[in-house]
Amino acid sequence: MQSKTQTTVCFLLLGLVAVGRAADAPPASQPRSESNADQAQISTLIRLLQAGILAEQGSAIARLAEMDEAAEPALPQLLTLLERGDPQLRTSLIFAISRIAPDSPRFIKEVVEGIYVRPSSGCDDEMIALQSIEDLPRFAIPALAALLESEDDGCVLTGLYGLAAYEGLPCDIEPTVCATVASSNGIVRASGANNLSQFGECDGCALPTLVGLLSDDDPAVQKAAAGALLWYGERGLGPLWAREDLRRTTAEEIKWAFQQLPRDKRLGLARACFNARHEALAILALKHLRSLHPYPVSLLSTIDQCYTGAGEAYRSGIARVIVARRDDLLLPPEMLVSFLIAERWLTRENLATAIAAYGQESVPLLLHGVRSESPAMRSGCVVALGKIGLSARHGSLDAALRLSKDADPRVRADAAGALGYYRHPSTEIQSALQALLVDEEAKVQRAARRSLARRAE
Repeated sequence: MQSKTQTTVCFLLLGLVAVGRAADAPPASQPRSESNADQAQISTLIRLLQAGILAEQGSAIARLAEMDEAAEPALPQLLTLLERGDPQLRTSLIFAISRIAPDSPRFIKEVVEGIYVRPSSGCDDEMIALQSIEDLPRFAIPALAALLESEDDGCVLTGLYGLAAYEGLPCDIEPTVCATVASSNGIVRASGANNLSQFGECDGCALPTLVGLLSDDDPAVQKAAAGALLWYGERGLGPLWAREDLRRTTAEEIKWAFQQLPRDKRLGLARACFNARHEALAILALKHLRSLHPYPVSLLSTIDQCYTGAGEAYRSGIARVIVARRDDLLLPPEMLVSFLIAERWLTRENLATAIAAYGQESVPLLLHGVRSESPAMRSGCVVALGKIGLSARHGSLDAALRLSKDADPRVRADAAGALGYYRHPSTEIQSALQALLVDEEAKVQRAARRSLARRAE
């Protein structure tokens, strides 16, 4: 590889004099415009390419590379030279074309075909090309996979780099990619782990291989494996979260995943976080849920089911995040109302604050909720109605008065608190609160006293 580079440099240096005689070109550092002088310079350089003198061809290629897209008129001749396969010009031609028109179909075809016949001489040229091509066609996949079987780490990395550009790889190359993680080179193992994220539709070695890499000695490989596992949704998150020693790395990778993964993969990850029934994972998902708005019904259903079946610590954590991010999350009010089944008063209070932000939109839902068989639901709904503002017109005032006589002391106390926010004169409210001053429960009495004081202000 070194001798090839030295030869190319020699050709470039020897040709500078020839180009200086042939073309009165401005220095590359000066601004270029589509002037007659520029066109004349390109025409001269094309003639040098056609002349067949190796040194002059080398220097002409170098000068055209400096001109970037402006040198596109010379592209056909550059491609012709590349297709002829002169090994002494190949590196400089690939570099030049990758700057002028890297997405040329002829260029991509030549690079892909070159992989099959030149891997033994190193893959630096192919890496230069792959780094410049924005949309690599899928017909290149077999050639890139062939590089993974090379004994040269540089060629293996070139193949992995190229394969990483695709979303979803064919199952028949899964074993080949899995084999790369056996390398003694940590960079190769990490790159291999990254590529194993693309076999979600397969049922082969990728998933167990990634789980095994969580025990790799190299932290960079562990991190790459953790990130790749998140592409597998619940199948990947389960074994990853089970590693308590990797919780911090997992949290960092989840944050990255919600920003970078395709939407369908982010949806799968969000569902996995909620289904894990772990407060920390649910909170992580909620903090990044906004990227999935508008939310599909399936995701909302998953969140609702997990919340309903979870313990109070889980519900409390979710409620805190919902309140802190209510303007960003945009969760539908009907979902928040359903969450009022929480037993902890503070959880219901937090949720009521979030529901109140929806104003009159949520009142019909709350009026339905106050008739629930769940005391926690009745309690949360009346708190939310009080925060929105009780009204005789839409029935919330009547609901609060009725709940002030509820059989459950929690509901009576919260109804008393809600009545205190109704500032208009009302003998009915005054009588209800006076009656609650002698309630058998001390917390109901305290709530009634606070509301009477508030109304007297």
